[in-house]
Amino acid sequence: MAGNGTTRIRRYALYVLYAVLCTGIQYYTPRTEFVQLITLYGGLFAVYLLTIRTAGEQISAREIIFVGLAMRLLVLFAMPN
Repeated sequence: MAGNGTTRIRRYALYVLYAVLCTGIQYYTPRTEFVQLITLYGGLFAVYLLTIRTAGEQISAREIIFVGLAMRLLVLFAMPN
């Protein structure tokens, strides 16, 4: 039971880190900053892989939908700069 709680906390921490990196790309990366864009995008990919490896089969469809909608709401008002 303790491992399940730890996995859940780790999974939520990865979701928050993913949201921070995604927000960084959308709001704080100008088009001319190639290195910043690639670094943040690589970080997003690494967090995605960690989430899949950590959670694996424990992620429910409801959780995937909720996280997906939350990410889309974060970048709803992002304007390209």
